[in-house]
Amino acid sequence: MSTKKGASNITNAMLYSIESVTAILFTVLSISLVARHFGPEMFSRFSVAMSISTIFMVFITLGLDQFIIKEMVRNRLDAEYVTSTSLGLLFGWVLYVAAIVIYYLIFKDFSRDLFLIVNVVVATFFLKVVFIKSYLQAQNKPKSIAVASVVSRLFSAAYLVVGAHYDFSFNAMMIYMPLQAFILTAGMCFHQPDYFGLIRLRNFSLNRLKTIVRESSPVFISTVLFFFYNQSDVLIMSNLLDPKAVGIYSASIRIIPQAAFIGYVLVATFYTEMDRKLLADRQAFESYVKSVLTVQFAVGIVMAAVTCLASGLIINLLYGARYAESAKVLAISCWSWVFIMPAALYSRLLIMLGHVRYELIKMLIVAPLILVLNYLVISYVGIIGCAFVFVFSYFLVDFFIYFVFKDTRYLGKLGLAALTDIFTKPRETFNLSVKLFTARHAL
Repeated sequence: MSTKKGASNITNAMLYSIESVTAILFTVLSISLVARHFGPEMFSRFSVAMSISTIFMVFITLGLDQFIIKEMVRNRLDAEYVTSTSLGLLFGWVLYVAAIVIYYLIFKDFSRDLFLIVNVVVATFFLKVVFIKSYLQAQNKPKSIAVASVVSRLFSAAYLVVGAHYDFSFNAMMIYMPLQAFILTAGMCFHQPDYFGLIRLRNFSLNRLKTIVRESSPVFISTVLFFFYNQSDVLIMSNLLDPKAVGIYSASIRIIPQAAFIGYVLVATFYTEMDRKLLADRQAFESYVKSVLTVQFAVGIVMAAVTCLASGLIINLLYGARYAESAKVLAISCWSWVFIMPAALYSRLLIMLGHVRYELIKMLIVAPLILVLNYLVISYVGIIGCAFVFVFSYFLVDFFIYFVFKDTRYLGKLGLAALTDIFTKPRETFNLSVKLFTARHAL
C-alpha cells in the first residue's frame, strides 16, 4: 500500500513562517510608528495596556491553546469539542474584559484610556475566541493562514502609515488593532468555512467543557502565574518610575517576544511527526526532539549575538534618537531568545508526555522569585537591572527548572545535549538540521 506524501517540512515551515514573519514585521512596525509618533510618555500608555491585556488574556484561552491543536489533530470533526470550547472561550473573554475594566478603575485612568481598552479587547476577541487558526494548524494547512495574515497586515500597516502621515490622534491610531484582527480572522474563515458548521448550540456539552477545563487547569494556573510575573516589570515600573523610563524600557522589551514565533513555527512544522514517533518508537521520538531543540537553540544564539552587537543601530532605526537608552536594554534582554526559542516545544512535550502538572509547579516556584527580583532591581538599580532579570527569568522557567524534577530531568538533559552539540559538533549539527527540514512525512 503506497503512502501519499505531503509537502516537505521546509515547505510547511516556510508557509507557517509567512504568518509569523508578517506578525513580527507588523508588530515591530506598529510599535515603531506609535513610539516615534507619540514619544516615550504616550508609548508607555500603549505598553501598559498591552501588559494588562496579556496578564488577563489567560481567562480567555483557559490554558487550552495546545490542547485544542492536540484534539483537532486527532479528530477535526468533533463538533461537541469545538462548540463546547468556543462557548467556554467566549465566557472567558467576558471575564477578561471585566478584569481589565476593574484594573483600570482601581489603578489607572479608565476614562482617558477607554477607547484604547475597547480596541484591545475587540482585537483579542477575534484572535482568541475564534480559534480558526488552531483549527487550520491541526490540519497542517499553513497556506490559508499565510494568505490571510499577509492581507490583514498589509491593510493595517497601510492604515498606520496613513495615520502617521496625516497626524491621527492616539485614539484613532489604535483602531489598527481590531482592523487587523478582523481581516485576519475573516480571511482564515473564508478558506475554511466548515469550521463554523461545527459550532451549534445543540452540540454544547457542559460536562465536556468541564472535562476540557479540568485537563488544562494546571496549564491555566501556570499561565496566569507566567504572564503575571512576565508583565510585572512594566506594571511595577509604571508605578515606581516616570512614564519616560517605562517607554524607554518597553520599546526594547516589546521586541523580544515577537521572535518567539520561530519556536512556534518549528513546533507546528514538526508536531505531527513527533506525535507519530511518540506512538511508534520512544527512542526515535527522543532523537527527533533533540534535533528540533538543536535548531531552536542555534537560532536563539545567532539572533542574540547579532542583535547584541547591532542594538544601537536597531533602536535608532526603529524609534529614533529619543529612545537611545533603549539600546542597552535590548543588548541585554535579547539573550533571552536562547531560552525562548525551545519554550514552545517544551510546553508541548509536557502535554504530550502527560507531565502537564509541571507547567504549574515550575511557575509556583519561579513566579514569586521573579516578582520579588523585579521589584528590588526596579527600586534600586533601574531599567538595566530589570533587563538582566528578564533574561534570568527565561533561563529559569524554560531551561534550568526541567533539571529539578525527576520526571522532566531527561527533557532537560535532551536540551543540554542539544545545546552542547552546537559548540562541539557544529558540522554534524548543521547536516542534521538540513536533513530534518528536507524530510517529507506521510499524510
